[in-house]
Amino acid sequence: MEAALNDVVVIGGGFAGIAAACRLAGDGHRPLLLERSPRLGGRAGSSFYPDRDESLDYGQHVLMRCCTASAGFLLRIGASRAVRFQPTLSIPIVWPKGRTVLRSSPMPGVLHLAPSLLGYRLLSFQDRIGAMRAGLSIVLGGAGADVPFARWLRNRGVSDRSIERLWDPICVATLNAPACAVGVHAARVVFRDAFFRPDGADMGFFTVPLAEIFDAARRYIEDRGGAVRTSATVEKLAIDRAGVGGVELSTGETIGPEAV
Repeated sequence: MEAALNDVVVIGGGFAGIAAACRLAGDGHRPLLLERSPRLGGRAGSSFYPDRDESLDYGQHVLMRCCTASAGFLLRIGASRAVRFQPTLSIPIVWPKGRTVLRSSPMPGVLHLAPSLLGYRLLSFQDRIGAMRAGLSIVLGGAGADVPFARWLRNRGVSDRSIERLWDPICVATLNAPACAVGVHAARVVFRDAFFRPDGADMGFFTVPLAEIFDAARRYIEDRGGAVRTSATVEKLAIDRAGVGGVELSTGETIGPEAV
C-alpha cells in the first residue's frame, strides 16, 4: 500500500493542507495527504466548462502581498509566476447609489490610505474622520479582549453606515465574514499587516487555473516520496496515551503506525 512509505499524515487537501504537505516533503519527510473530495483545493479550485472551452476558478481568487506564506508555497512548487500583483493598491467598491476606489498614495506608513479615506464618497465627512481614527486605534492600540470587530468599532464611535460601507466589504473579502462575525484580533491582523502597510494589500491575481497549481503541488509531493489520496474521508482518529495512533477512513481502512 502506498501509505507504507509515508511517515506523516496530513488530513485535508485545501490550501493549508497542501502547503503543509509540500513543506513536509521539502524538509525530507514523506507525507500522505488525505482529501475527502475527488480533487485537491478544498473550497478553492477550477471547473472546466466544455461549452466555453475554458476553466473557471471558484473560491480563492486573489492574494495580497502580505500573504508571505502563500507566496512561499508558490515559490516552493515552482509556481511563483502564477500570480500577478497590482503595482499599487486599487480596489473599486461599488454601492447601489455610488462607486468609489480605495487606493494607496505615496504617503508613508499608515497614512498611505488617508487621501483615499478622506475622499471616500460612500461615507459622510464625519464618518471618514471616524474611520481614520479607528484605523489609528487598530495600529497603535493594544489587543484587549477578542470581542466582535463590529462592537469594537462602535465602541470607538464608528457608525453602522461606516461599518456597512467600508469595514464590512473588507472583512468579507479577507475573512469571509462581516465585522459582526469576526473577532477584533483577526481583523487587527488583516488591517495592520495588509491595508495599513503601503504595499501589504496589493492584490495578486492568479494567471493560471487553480487546478494547475494544485497539480504542481501534487507532483512536488509525489516526486519527493510523498503520496496524495483523494476521495479518502477520515472518519475518526485513534487516540491513545501517546497521542494520535492512526486514522480510520470511511471505508473501514485504518492507517496507523504500522502503515506510516
